[in-house]
Amino acid sequence: MNHFAIETWLQVLKLACTDGGYTGRSLSLVCRKMRDIVEPIRFQTVSLVDAKKLKAFVRIIDARNMSASIHHLLIFTNPRTEGDDKGRPISVDYPEEQRRVAELRQIIDKLLSVAAPHVRTLVIQEFRYHLLSSDFTFPVLHDLTIDEADFDSLPDRSHFPSLRRLHVSSYSAVRERDFWSALAHFAPALTHLSLSGVSQDTEISSYLRVLLRIPAGKWPDNLVILGADSEYGADICPADDGDSEAAAVAERLPVLRHVVVQPLDYQNQYDGWCGTGRLKHAVMMKGLRSIAEASARGEGVGKLRLMPEGLEYAFGDAWEDWRDLMDGGVGPWASGHEGNM
Repeated sequence: MNHFAIETWLQVLKLACTDGGYTGRSLSLVCRKMRDIVEPIRFQTVSLVDAKKLKAFVRIIDARNMSASIHHLLIFTNPRTEGDDKGRPISVDYPEEQRRVAELRQIIDKLLSVAAPHVRTLVIQEFRYHLLSSDFTFPVLHDLTIDEADFDSLPDRSHFPSLRRLHVSSYSAVRERDFWSALAHFAPALTHLSLSGVSQDTEISSYLRVLLRIPAGKWPDNLVILGADSEYGADICPADDGDSEAAAVAERLPVLRHVVVQPLDYQNQYDGWCGTGRLKHAVMMKGLRSIAEASARGEGVGKLRLMPEGLEYAFGDAWEDWRDLMDGGVGPWASGHEGNM
């Protein structure tokens, strides 16, 4: 290794240290010289997949008084469960869960205070951390995945000036109207949006049609034809039309062009009172299919990829998308047009 300049090693190691920290830690054990070379970049990619690892990493930061340049960060922790000595999850009661939530929020605050200036990719999965209303500014954050958030209590200015790609992995947990207006507020430069776990949202097609400039079809977006055998008759027409509100949102999201929607499988959902859940799902799916088909025909200015209905987005999905991003892919924003992403 003495035959190569340190600058050469750094370029090689930047490409190697993208697996969440394992390669960087291993290289630092090779010899003292390698440890010194890899030290500035060993934490450029960090994945923390349980509370123990999260706490341990923050202790390292504190002990070394580090200002680590973390470029890619994944945080996965669930305060509702806690592993035993063999890593097996055990349930906890509500007061204990609340205590863990408070503790983990403090730990994540500490970590993000270090990571925020440099992080470009951030994934927070399975933990309701109020990132959007936090005091941290992320000047270079480009890709963000969050499972859910409070979209109705945002700061006056956006803390995400460079955010281009957003993935909400539990969209069914957010309030739809709050989401769209908040989206235009905190991510005005957004170009790619991915929504997982979409369920019984009769307004989503109104927003997406306007955002992607899809011409209105024969039927309004919120009209569904149920068929002659329906116990509710031929048509269901919700009264509300959100086009004007959607148009206001679209004006503030001028470069949003790529949208991926993954609906939940209706068979696994609660049907609601008098089958209203089934009706809402049918309304939603008709509108989404209509927009996806129009988009495929080249109508409008963007692309909607409608994924097959499936289960909720889980850690396995998050990990697969994370690895794809670290390998140079597009993760949850894959739309079939990856060359233009």
